[in-house]
Amino acid sequence: MRLGDGEVVAIASTLLVGRNPSPRADAPDAALLAVDDPERTVSKTHARLAVEGGVVIVTDLSSTNGTTVQAGGDSIALAAGEQHRVEGSATVLFGSFPAQLERAPR
Repeated sequence: MRLGDGEVVAIASTLLVGRNPSPRADAPDAALLAVDDPERTVSKTHARLAVEGGVVIVTDLSSTNGTTVQAGGDSIALAAGEQHRVEGSATVLFGSFPAQLERAPR
């Protein structure tokens, strides 16, 4: 995943993304990824990204400014707790903070 600030982060299993993410009981082994969001549209613990069978599953964690998945010309705003499967490349907006999901080369 390439973040809006240029940082590249591998999603190996489960990742909690936010300004200052905290561990959650429903994802105790998740890695935590703090993003620098000067606009402050990213919630403290905003979203969960998990890899299952080569697919990234994006889940909004009741964020204040929402999570949107943009892929193939579609833009899907996730409701609190809603999951969306990303099978190819997509842009995920955590509030207004962008991250580009791309399948790793094999």
